[in-house]
Amino acid sequence: MANYDWITSDFIRHETGLDEVNSLIRQLSPDAELLTMDAAIYIAEQEQSLWRGAFDSQGRLRGMATMTPRYKPTGVALYLDDLIVDESFEEWGIGRELIRQLVEQARQECPLPIRVADWSCHSDRIRANKFYEKIGAVKRSTNCYSYKIVS
Repeated sequence: MANYDWITSDFIRHETGLDEVNSLIRQLSPDAELLTMDAAIYIAEQEQSLWRGAFDSQGRLRGMATMTPRYKPTGVALYLDDLIVDESFEEWGIGRELIRQLVEQARQECPLPIRVADWSCHSDRIRANKFYEKIGAVKRSTNCYSYKIVS
């Protein structure tokens, strides 16, 4: 059974916190740029972004997700970013529980009704896509675009 808590700047500063976060990022995307201490602390301290973690009985990070509310003229939507569960803990129900807790926290904090939670998942992530369908998410018929911002 996992324990759930917020990923805070104190956790990131802990001797293994940043390494545990980056280990999960590496599982999601082996080519991803890993977080620096400053970047991870910055993310953890953002009020509008909810960053939740799942920890095993020894306190090691085994899953994490971020969710951000988007306030639009058509209503409030949540956007789920980077739901990552350690491959050896995928059958623990961590992904489902992280989503549930993030949605519940967003409902408590948002003064407006939330109409939907959106996210994207690459088609080659077969296990992840099956998981999303299993928990009741519906694949939308929309295109997802990425616009690279050049510094």
